[in-house]
Amino acid sequence: MFLDSDNKKVNNNDEQKIVSDREHRSGSSRSSGSSKSSSKTSLKRKIKKRKKLLLNFSLILALIIVIALLLILAPGRKVDLSIAAPDTAPESQASSLNDTIGIKLPVFDDEVYLVGDAAVALYNAGEDIHVPDLLAKYSEEGERLDVGVPVRLSFEIDSLPANCSVSFAEVEVSDDASFANCRIFELHDGYAVNVPHLKTGTDYHYRINLSLSNGQEMSFQSTFKTAATPRILSIDGAVNVRDIGGWETTDGRKIKQGLLYRGSELDGAVKTNNDISEKGQRDMLTVLGIKTDLDLRDESVNASDMHALGANVRHEYFNAPMYEEVFKPQNNEKVRRIFAQLAREDNYPIYLHCTHGADRTGTICYLLEALLGMSDEDIVREYELTALYYSSITRDLLVEFQEQLGKMNGNTTQEKVENYLLSVGITEQEMEDIRSIFLEE
Repeated sequence: MFLDSDNKKVNNNDEQKIVSDREHRSGSSRSSGSSKSSSKTSLKRKIKKRKKLLLNFSLILALIIVIALLLILAPGRKVDLSIAAPDTAPESQASSLNDTIGIKLPVFDDEVYLVGDAAVALYNAGEDIHVPDLLAKYSEEGERLDVGVPVRLSFEIDSLPANCSVSFAEVEVSDDASFANCRIFELHDGYAVNVPHLKTGTDYHYRINLSLSNGQEMSFQSTFKTAATPRILSIDGAVNVRDIGGWETTDGRKIKQGLLYRGSELDGAVKTNNDISEKGQRDMLTVLGIKTDLDLRDESVNASDMHALGANVRHEYFNAPMYEEVFKPQNNEKVRRIFAQLAREDNYPIYLHCTHGADRTGTICYLLEALLGMSDEDIVREYELTALYYSSITRDLLVEFQEQLGKMNGNTTQEKVENYLLSVGITEQEMEDIRSIFLEE
């Protein structure tokens, strides 16, 4: 059955009537059965052909609609959606039913790097690299290399409903598709924001939420992935700050990010430039969520009872040894106290530091990373990242420390550190607690 432009139906009864009229007008004496059969067959072929054409047209139309929808919903493409007026909208807003909003989301074809070129080069360098020579290629007067790079999310809105404007805009960013525990950035000047302090090697979801002056609320979302590099952070008023997480262990597990940050002093007690600002303090408390300050300096450096991160952060001093000095018997208790604190899950996230975050901090982190099972090469490379700030740091400073550690019982660096920590009073359970806290399943 074929449906013509006037929606009239041509059926078999009509066909029979047409054939009968033709026979009557001709007055033919030929057999009517043969003529009727021929006419019916010809008309049926025409109807069948029209049905086939209609079916093909319907299939092509459906395919075009599906392709259009895929292009509209693809990440990074221009989104063009109809905006329905609210149920309570006055008649003057009824025209918005046919209006659209056009927005372009950022497109991330590649992984996003959160560190500069110097950090990437050092991270990927071979064992025999001379760090100062490598970094000299990237150094410019007055430019720091120990900095994190934020992810920039920039949006373009190129069409809005008639007589309508954006009254509010914000961006949510989360490493969870459900946007649990997301960070929220309100947009004031244009539709762009720099998102700092993200984790490396992580899939992120983001969405921009818009409130329009006509009462409509719209959301558009997409994703990006950060590259797997060391996680270096730019904290205003501090230097040499980084997360020890993100590295793999020799058994294929990963050290969790967001648990232990290492860096410089925050109170400017020794080096006046290392004096955290209000913004830096806010980032450490609200973004990094620091609960405990493990201060490897001597308590005498602070003449007051005021601490840089405030009264709500527990602050402990240790006057820690560095390099081969950790193996002297008089320092056993200091090392024991530090690792006992690292075994307490309720202390995390922790900020671990000395003055520059280099020698004492580097020594304790070396022992911790070995306990967790990082390879010797990665432990040394993580130590050398301090050269991005403190260029005099080289693996030459580790030689005597490594020689003393090598005298401990054990076949691997991890076993030697375990036996050393047992010798200073850390228990098997405490070491297991530390691994449980830091290592992903």
